[in-house]
Amino acid sequence: MINLNSIAKSSCAAFLFLAALSAQGQFQDKIDVELLPKENVFMCPFLTPIFMRELTKSGAQEIRKDDQLVIHYTVDKSSSLDSATVYRIAEKVGFQAKYFTLRTTTHE
Repeated sequence: MINLNSIAKSSCAAFLFLAALSAQGQFQDKIDVELLPKENVFMCPFLTPIFMRELTKSGAQEIRKDDQLVIHYTVDKSSSLDSATVYRIAEKVGFQAKYFTLRTTTHE
């Protein structure tokens, strides 16, 4: 007699294992970026959404702003969205780059 419950559990476990492997591979190809504000620069309700939208257009993924006004996003390691581009976008939108710092974490 076939135990369907056991087959379902095995299938689910195999699926979760493969999903975790896939996510790990994708995670390793990403760089986490934090834009740390000085003097509440990202508090502006007009410029901040425009800035975040421009970052997204330039390759930022999973972009969000937390309660401490830090902007977080990820980019592919092959992305052209480097720090110089981020600062250039900030200046274009109306922020002065001297009012935030950029911190990256690369996953090996």
